[in-house]
Amino acid sequence: MEQEIELSKSAGARHADDAPRPVSGSLRFQILGPLRIWRDDIELSAGPRQQGYLLALLLARAERPISVSNLIELLWGEDAPTSATNVIHKYVGTLRRLMEPSLPPRAIGSYLRRHGGGYLFAPGPGTLDLVSFRELTSAARASLAQRDRGKALDSYVEALELWRGPAGLLGPLAGAAASASVAGAHTGKF
Repeated sequence: MEQEIELSKSAGARHADDAPRPVSGSLRFQILGPLRIWRDDIELSAGPRQQGYLLALLLARAERPISVSNLIELLWGEDAPTSATNVIHKYVGTLRRLMEPSLPPRAIGSYLRRHGGGYLFAPGPGTLDLVSFRELTSAARASLAQRDRGKALDSYVEALELWRGPAGLLGPLAGAAASASVAGAHTGKF
């Protein structure tokens, strides 16, 4: 069954009570559940489906580069259009402007960076729930190693509170790769 991206349905942004807590007026990304992007308490749309898939792949592999050829394979498989490389570059440019509206064309962004023959998502502190989840579970394991079960439990509870439902964020081809990374975080296998 094909998983769909849950994006903001409206053309503009919207406010929501269940928004993640603001981090100094910066962006926040949710991937532990439906894909969502927030600037303060305003939800942003990731754009067209393929562009959202691309963003989800980059978020799932935060801080690790992924080549354009791998992105093409994950997004289209054998049905990749001849313009796939250009489409990826266009989507990255559009996502950069979404994340950093004042970024000049062709400028290097703070979040989506070119890396060799591909791209990587570089989250800032507190900007991506998956990274926060991993930090909290790591802290919990460290607390357990020090036999501080209360602190470990608090960290585990805080980490689990980041989950907003099943990770329904990717299409059929990209789903296996990124969903395994996200699901591995939930089971502690990362």
